[in-house]
Amino acid sequence: MGCKAECWGVQYLVGLGEEHQEMGQQTSSEGISHADAVRIREALADVLQSAPFRTTHQCRSLLRYMVEHTLAGENDLLRERVIGTEVFGRSPDYEPSDDPVVRARAA
Repeated sequence: MGCKAECWGVQYLVGLGEEHQEMGQQTSSEGISHADAVRIREALADVLQSAPFRTTHQCRSLLRYMVEHTLAGENDLLRERVIGTEVFGRSPDYEPSDDPVVRARAA
């Protein structure tokens, strides 16, 4: 279980292997234990401090948003239009087909 991210050709996997998924109490609708969520957030912090992410605010914000909402079980907030407004500051009438910022940063 985890989140994949790529920035400038460097791929990251933030999360834990299957052997850790059964540990601790369940804390979200996805079945992630509190202990696993803590470890995922620690790994996220490490990735965000890595060289490829250190200087790109948009990639950092996108990855943090995706990980936190995934851990919270808020998958309905992981849509292009919502991410465009919440992460990239686009207006509520933002049209993803006219402004591909989310797809460009997620690629």
